[in-house]
Amino acid sequence: MDSGSNPPSGDPVADIRGFRECLGQYVTGVTVMTAEHEGALVGMTVNSFASLSLDPPLILWSIRKNSTSLDTFRAAPNFVVNVLASDQIAVSQQFAVSGDVKFDGIVYERGIHGQPLLAGSAATLECSLEAEHDGGDHYLLVGRVNRFRRHDRQPLVFKQGRYAATIEHPSGGNKLGDNGASPNLPWAVLFRQAYADLNEAIDAMRSSAGLTFNQGRLLSAILEHPGLSAEALVPLSLVEYAAAQDAISALCAKGFIARSGTGLKITASGAETLNGLLRKVAAIEDSLLEGCSKEEVLVARRVLAKLIRSAEHQVAN
Repeated sequence: MDSGSNPPSGDPVADIRGFRECLGQYVTGVTVMTAEHEGALVGMTVNSFASLSLDPPLILWSIRKNSTSLDTFRAAPNFVVNVLASDQIAVSQQFAVSGDVKFDGIVYERGIHGQPLLAGSAATLECSLEAEHDGGDHYLLVGRVNRFRRHDRQPLVFKQGRYAATIEHPSGGNKLGDNGASPNLPWAVLFRQAYADLNEAIDAMRSSAGLTFNQGRLLSAILEHPGLSAEALVPLSLVEYAAAQDAISALCAKGFIARSGTGLKITASGAETLNGLLRKVAAIEDSLLEGCSKEEVLVARRVLAKLIRSAEHQVAN
């Protein structure tokens, strides 16, 4: 509904300042990207960081083409995303200026690739440079996350050109799109929310076991169909062929599966890992359904099964 006001608007090319102020309405976190290559230690404050993909684990950020750190970040095979905590404004400001004093007085340790991890950060993501793309006056750098660390610290955020802190919304919602799961919502919305909440817990358990999403799918398919070839397993696992090959190689390296002639079989270690995950998933399901009668659970299963069949029929047609 029109509020009756006349908000500022304009051409982003003709009014760059107004465009920047408009973008400032989008609240972001604050990160410091760090890297070292051939003795050159670089770091810069960035709020263009974003998650790109969970499987494979990819992130992206942008760097100006006239940045003095550009050559080092493009040449370095690895870099670190340091997500700043709410008490690290001084760190953000120090890495936001040009010059050789960025690391003066900064405490850091070396990560798995020898790159600097800033002390006190809310989180760190150790990445290898996956790709770069031209983006106007910036380059977009894509990183593959090799290791993450998450600390129990409030993140620093940035809005409208100023630093800010996060607080919980007074509505009490704790998830993106959380609205109390009203039973009056469409089935599709309820199903998506339930799936997202459950999948988040499963993803965390799978990651703690050292498995990616694709590796988990392949491991389950091999357990159910031992001795099949990789080609035969691909349609059963619903994993794209090239990604399936990568997952199979990784599972072999972990000792979770082994090649048996032209087929694949799960090892004792792989079966133990997968069965442990399945037991945890079952425990989560029991916890979520606590308080529901057997009849309610049965009806819910029947409705979900019918929804899935109906959705598959619509996609097929």
